[in-house]
Amino acid sequence: MRGMTSVSAIITTYNRRTYVCKAVRSVLGQTLPVSEIVIVDDGSTDGTAESLRAEFGDRIRIIEKSNGGVSSARAAGTAAAEGDWIAFLDSDDEWTPERNSHLVRAVERLPADVPWLFGDTMIVTDAGEMGRVFTLYKLDVGRPFTVFDDPMPTQHPFQFSLMQSSMIRTEVLRRVGAFSEDLRSSEDVLVGWQIAANHRMAAIPEVVTRVHRLTALAASSADRAGQASVDYHRARMLGYAVLARSKRPGPWAVMHSASVRRLCLRMAKERTPGVRVLATQQFQFIVSAAAICFMVFVVFGPAGVNAWNRLAQAVGRFRKQALPIGIPVAALENA
Repeated sequence: MRGMTSVSAIITTYNRRTYVCKAVRSVLGQTLPVSEIVIVDDGSTDGTAESLRAEFGDRIRIIEKSNGGVSSARAAGTAAAEGDWIAFLDSDDEWTPERNSHLVRAVERLPADVPWLFGDTMIVTDAGEMGRVFTLYKLDVGRPFTVFDDPMPTQHPFQFSLMQSSMIRTEVLRRVGAFSEDLRSSEDVLVGWQIAANHRMAAIPEVVTRVHRLTALAASSADRAGQASVDYHRARMLGYAVLARSKRPGPWAVMHSASVRRLCLRMAKERTPGVRVLATQQFQFIVSAAAICFMVFVVFGPAGVNAWNRLAQAVGRFRKQALPIGIPVAALENA
């Protein structure tokens, strides 16, 4: 034992008055209490803060701010946290009663250089419990915990360390500048990669969080933006750049270049300026035939970018054949 472990529970919320109180109750119901509960109300207009104060009083601390998205809300909570470790919870999810006990017991036995510990997650849909994340996506975790010397297989292509099921050292979150990019989605992916690039991670096998993927929440869920959002691609571009600069093995430079192109395509579709300047970032770590070809198309503006997109889709369908216009398939792979 290294002494008492202080944990700050941080709940971010936006117009989830009917759900957030249930989330708070799940934190207050822990068999091992957390040190504090900080709720960041990201500009709610439905009386969320008033409802929270009425039910919980001084058992919680509320930070009210103008709406800026989940990343800015998590940043505000991280800055305000007084605990050595931070445990996030989304306002529509809930912790299992033994969550804090399981994680703290493991933290107090972990090597000191492991700043991120996560547990398993139960996915709940309209039909009920869909299953455990570790089982569904095949991550083997032993007891009492498993330390991943290279944690990237737990982060990519699937991120097992869901933010709602993690406990992260506060000092490390602040040191990497977590949540400073003002992302409205995919902020969890970026932070996971930022920390995994230079640190070990660990996991426990117990389910610690119930994550709700309900139809009623779909319209307002940041997770549902998916690949249709600029932030989805921007977070990955930034994350691949962090990994390309690290010593972690993997094709991160190639994937960074490809993510720049995907972000450019999304920006062009939304008529967001700056595509030509952004496209030069493809060459930050490598020079490839795909990157050079893309720059040629970008010179012609949105029409050229859209033409590239159509061409890339054709390559996806006929990637084993030579393109009739003479550009080899290899030049557009990872497009």
